[in-house]
Amino acid sequence: MIASCALRAAGACGPLSIDVQAGDETLLAVTESYFALYSTPWPHHSRSVEVDISRGASAGLANGTFLTCAHMTVDRTPAGYFADTQYGFAVHGECGKHEDTWTVRVPHETVFGEPQIGDMEDVFSLICTAGWRAEGYVPLHAGAIVKNGVCALLCAASGGGKSTLVTAMVLGGWRTLGDDKILLRHEDRVPVARSLLQTFNLEPSTQRWFD
Repeated sequence: MIASCALRAAGACGPLSIDVQAGDETLLAVTESYFALYSTPWPHHSRSVEVDISRGASAGLANGTFLTCAHMTVDRTPAGYFADTQYGFAVHGECGKHEDTWTVRVPHETVFGEPQIGDMEDVFSLICTAGWRAEGYVPLHAGAIVKNGVCALLCAASGGGKSTLVTAMVLGGWRTLGDDKILLRHEDRVPVARSLLQTFNLEPSTQRWFD
């Protein structure tokens, strides 16, 4: 169980119901800004996730034997997930059958600017990805468009033109599930894609191309 803490935030990220206890107002605000991205309604929340975020000593834990992604290294052992970020955030997570428990330790001296917020987004991406995968979903950094019973997934790295192509296809008569974060899994032997975001991330410099 997570130790009692004064500040609390609750949110949902697709099938995950997430309960966060934060050590101070800044940590709470960064947490709530992440939840604000995931406003898409979901049929039901099948997995609960508890996260304890506080400031404290954060000695390095991970060597990247499981994953090295952006500015984060991750190990996975029988004891769970261990991760470190470039700004010294230390993460430990244990995944149960229907519930996950995570602790995040942020160095006392951390001041949150854009890079540090990016570290926290990486941490939450790991937490959510572990939960999504435990529920049988494959998370995709992709756009999705639909027409006449056909769904096409458009995969590219950040800045690779997903939103621009999705916009062009929508103007050409397609519909879209989203342009960024998609969950995919088989349900009754049928592949099902669901969007996690209701936002649209069209680059301002390309908006002039479209009405």
